[in-house]
Amino acid sequence: MTSTAPLIALLTAVVALLPFPGGSMHATAELIGAAAALVGLGILTLASVRSISRR
Repeated sequence: MTSTAPLIALLTAVVALLPFPGGSMHATAELIGAAAALVGLGILTLASVRSISRR
């Protein structure tokens, strides 16, 4: 069975890194986006390590 967690984490990271259309973001929104990107990348890394270690 394939896990969709890596795909979801990757999409979360990509969406968090995209700028809002129409101008600059506030500092709080930038921090939230950065935190979401880091969490998404962390989840993706953990899923990849688990997948590699199963082989």
